[in-house]
Amino acid sequence: MKIKESVSQKKGVTQLDDEVKLWFDLPNHGTLYTKVKSTDYIKVHYDHGLRSFNGRLFYLFGGFNSTKVLQNVNLRAGFGHVADNHSTENRLKISLGADDNQYHLYHKTYVAHKQARFGFITVVDLNRFVFQKNNLLFGWHFKDNTSAYLRAEVKGFRGHNPNFSRIDTVFDTLTANLTHNIDNRSKTALEVQYYINKGNFPSSWK
Repeated sequence: MKIKESVSQKKGVTQLDDEVKLWFDLPNHGTLYTKVKSTDYIKVHYDHGLRSFNGRLFYLFGGFNSTKVLQNVNLRAGFGHVADNHSTENRLKISLGADDNQYHLYHKTYVAHKQARFGFITVVDLNRFVFQKNNLLFGWHFKDNTSAYLRAEVKGFRGHNPNFSRIDTVFDTLTANLTHNIDNRSKTALEVQYYINKGNFPSSWK
């Protein structure tokens, strides 16, 4: 169990927020996780744990979040695969509405091959068949303590399909990182970020 209390003040009004997290170990390596906030939020998540099938490791999970009176319900279910040099995860999110339901499919993959790293995240709005995210990651580990990464990302969730003839409709930011670990407690890093689609950011960021 974990309990969190936070105090905030806005426009002269002091507000106290509570958050309670509970974890339950279930039979057969399953885990049940719950979170309740005083700001009218409930989350319940079940993880079936790692299972072996044909020599490969898989996991299943599911859950929901909503208000305390079970409004604005979001259902989630998914499965993933874990190996020494790669992992994948797929999940389906269903947002229950008064008039219709919204369906979103999430996918992420991460691959490591020798010094190289590659990953991507995709989110698809199944109601409109819109690719809302298509984030890419490229990495290279020069040594055990030195690595470089390049990330091309979409800020938030896009409302339209990308036009591949225009890079500013495909990605919002391009970020390069160089990290060197000095020891177990210290590291140095350099990050450079380029805003491809400046219209998706506040004017103070440009």
